[in-house]
Amino acid sequence: MLFPKLPFELPSLPAIEISPVPELIFLGTVKGLLSFVINLSLLDLSLIFIIVLLVNANPSIRQKAAVSLSILFLVFGLEISLVNVYALLCSQLSPSTTLEPLTIVIMGIINGVMPILTDSILLMHIVLERIEHSKSPWRLAMTMAAPVFLKFGRLANVAIYIAACAEFVLSSVTSGDGIPDMDVLNAAQARSMQIACTLQMIDNSYQLALYYLNAFEQRRKALEGLTQSATSTTPQGLVALLLASGGNFLLPILLSAAQLEASRRWPESDIPRDLEQVKVIVNIAGAAATSIVAALKHWRASRMAAALALRDAVVAVEADEMTALRAGQKQPSYSGASVKRAEAGGRRYVTFDAELIDIDMKEDQAQMALVLPVS
Repeated sequence: MLFPKLPFELPSLPAIEISPVPELIFLGTVKGLLSFVINLSLLDLSLIFIIVLLVNANPSIRQKAAVSLSILFLVFGLEISLVNVYALLCSQLSPSTTLEPLTIVIMGIINGVMPILTDSILLMHIVLERIEHSKSPWRLAMTMAAPVFLKFGRLANVAIYIAACAEFVLSSVTSGDGIPDMDVLNAAQARSMQIACTLQMIDNSYQLALYYLNAFEQRRKALEGLTQSATSTTPQGLVALLLASGGNFLLPILLSAAQLEASRRWPESDIPRDLEQVKVIVNIAGAAATSIVAALKHWRASRMAAALALRDAVVAVEADEMTALRAGQKQPSYSGASVKRAEAGGRRYVTFDAELIDIDMKEDQAQMALVLPVS
């Protein structure tokens, strides 16, 4: 349960029967993905195909491959979020609906890996903005080394838990007769969860400092009258900045602290696991929102660049046409006194040369060759 048992009884919610369809869809997706891992030749072919698409010489193919992979990751993240919501609803509203052991173990593995992936996505956006603000590549590398090493440490921690669960997961996927030792797996998950929460709090705190540093740099550039990058994902307003940083970093830090404290006080309850599921949903939502905003800004910047390029091309074509038109006309002769000035009675007179004016009729030329007073 999400909350510990109280000394007094509260009115309970009516039990709701929840369909196991989301769990079946989740297990089907995971088994399909694990087939690539089990069959190494299929995995190699898939990786080679993806790499060929991403490094193709045709920019259109590269862009379509990147967009397709982004959509697949987004759909998979959405499915993981929905499964975590399903598990929370089952534990709170339908205690009679129990998840299969394979579902619990796989969700433990994925919920351990997903915060690392989402934090890596957020770090990528921070690094792209720090490249714009940083003046020294060595200082940039030293600044970004700490979160990168922290993520490797988090991955190593999850790898230990994956190694403990690998035999049961593979036997369940291949033959369907895997029998887990839940006591051993729960103990391994509890140790991994405590280490993961500690490392994530440190990692998110460091990234939060970098995030605010980017916001400070953008504010300083705005005060100096410099233009902001059109693809920046750091909001300018104070409210938007607090909401974005709160959803991406502050709320996961608080949830990790609560999860760590709950695992120490109530190690036998479901509170740490439920808090982990909430944290994964928050992480996926934050990373997805940031990536979508970045994609929309890149799309808008590319559209604006294409519009400017089209306008410059039109101006260049018009200039070329005007130059060709002038080259085909008769060039005026400036020999002699084309403009004569005389002063009489305090007034100046200017004589216009009709050859300088493009008039075809001789009568008009004779009328234009007049002496006009100029005050």
